[in-house]
Amino acid sequence: MESKLETCHHCGEQKENCYHGYVAMCIPIPEAEAQIEKWNLIDAYKNFLNQREGKLSRPPSQGEFINKIKTDSEFSKKWFTKNWWKNLEREDLTEEEMKELDDLTTYDQLLNTVGRGVQCDDCGRKEAELYEKYYPRSLES
Repeated sequence: MESKLETCHHCGEQKENCYHGYVAMCIPIPEAEAQIEKWNLIDAYKNFLNQREGKLSRPPSQGEFINKIKTDSEFSKKWFTKNWWKNLEREDLTEEEMKELDDLTTYDQLLNTVGRGVQCDDCGRKEAELYEKYYPRSLES
């Protein structure tokens, strides 16, 4: 039987043995995930400051806060948020910061929109690895 080459919707290459079915419009992009992590930390810090206002003689700097989030698991459980999108509601952002958040919103929509498509095995494996890295099932409640 003759193999048929098909174009993968993610990498754009022609491959054999592609999956036909429901696929996300894009797979996780490490650079975008790094930006999400940055904005999650910014949101966590603002949330921490708002809740601790007046209760601390000297609030930690953002750098100190981020270091504590990364090194103290109990502190991280209490204060680390995954609400990067709440930054969209802020009014103190620069035009560049707002554009970055707008781009992340588009990325998030692409990542979470599924439709009929074609995906090669290579992209399927890469997608599974990236989802496990950025959205591990062990974190689900």
